[in-house]
Amino acid sequence: MQAKLILNLRPMLKSILTELYTRQKVVFLFLMIFYKLLLMALYYLISFDYNYYGMLFQPRELLFILLSWVFYFSIITVTPISNKRVSNLIHAIVFALSYVPISVLFELNTSRSFVPFFGISLAYLLIGLAQNIPVYRSFQVAFFNTKSYLLSIGGLLAICLSYLMYAINFTFEMPSLDTIYEQREIFKEEITVLTSYALNWLANSINVVFVIIGLRKRSWRIVLAGVIVAAYAFTLGGHKAILLGIPFLIFIYLFYEWFKRYLVNAYLLLLVAGLAAFFSVDYMTQHVSYISSILVRRGLFLPAQITYNYYEFTGFNPLNYFSQNIPFKYFIQTPYKESIPYLIGREYYSFNEDNHANGNFFADGMINIGLFAFPMVSLFMILFYRLLDFVSIGKPKVVAFSAFFVSITYFINSGIIVSLVTHGLLMTCLLIAFYPQKHRMILASNFKNLEETND
Repeated sequence: MQAKLILNLRPMLKSILTELYTRQKVVFLFLMIFYKLLLMALYYLISFDYNYYGMLFQPRELLFILLSWVFYFSIITVTPISNKRVSNLIHAIVFALSYVPISVLFELNTSRSFVPFFGISLAYLLIGLAQNIPVYRSFQVAFFNTKSYLLSIGGLLAICLSYLMYAINFTFEMPSLDTIYEQREIFKEEITVLTSYALNWLANSINVVFVIIGLRKRSWRIVLAGVIVAAYAFTLGGHKAILLGIPFLIFIYLFYEWFKRYLVNAYLLLLVAGLAAFFSVDYMTQHVSYISSILVRRGLFLPAQITYNYYEFTGFNPLNYFSQNIPFKYFIQTPYKESIPYLIGREYYSFNEDNHANGNFFADGMINIGLFAFPMVSLFMILFYRLLDFVSIGKPKVVAFSAFFVSITYFINSGIIVSLVTHGLLMTCLLIAFYPQKHRMILASNFKNLEETND
């Protein structure tokens, strides 16, 4: 039994040690150090203007800061960054956008609890180790050629659009922004479950893959049609992410094409350069700029802080046991009359009316199953990354990476069930699974043999 365990661990250790001494991994290490130091400096500046948000600058004792950095270097060491697997790329970026702000808040704000930081650190360490374990597959069959796949995606797009036009009374009038935001409030109150799914799946999955096909075929007519669909979806829900999602998708697609061999490091270099520019401007003006507030405070630090808020909320409130999520809400009675994000927003951000504090996978897990969230979310992420790799085998990596990268924000701002079902992550997996392959059938022992089959 012991000899078998050693044999099973050997491929994982070999993978970690092999990548550890590569130039890319050394560059990754230094970029992650600069990235965290810049985030710490920006948090210091942000704390002056946004202390009422709970973003206080109260550094911990040196021992705890050193412990945090030990965790940080350990996770960096075991986190693979090669582009052999799509999940490696996605996980490395999720680690940078989600875990690093959580560790910065732990070090620089003593009001943030040690328990969620410790649990999430162990989770990322375990997930990183699991990413180094070879994944074995036998074969996969493609059911579509490019033309039939495009027709199928176009058909799904037409069905969703037709239903939304019917359900929300389509008109040819061009609404103003004020009208769109007014309609958004009505939309929230009157929307049905089916309409919500149709809108989210259309905007976050089907139209995303449709635009990727256009980019892949160099067909700007398809891309333009996708932009028009996104603009229409924005007029319904008023979500800026829907409107900006397609330009962001085009940038990510081209970014992969330019830097696919060094994608994670290129992304981190861009992130570090942007943060350095924000810090320089904010430091010289002694004021947090609007763009820093949106991208850094709102995009990075607030989701991290909300994670700690969820843990604090569970200390004096009952667990929810997913009773506000499908399908559990049909047979488990929720102890709350209002949604969890609304309750967290009212508890910790009452100065901002109607502020829904959506939590990430760990936050959502803590409010539902307490401390069991850490092993459960770890297991879920490991299995979900396996699913990403499973459906991406033999497909152009730029297609799979671009489609899943657009959904990364859901890892940071939404719970597991909401991300998978409502926001369409499972739908994206299904669409990528049926994306045409270069080869009808792939026979391989592991991902090492599959490098030549993916672009």
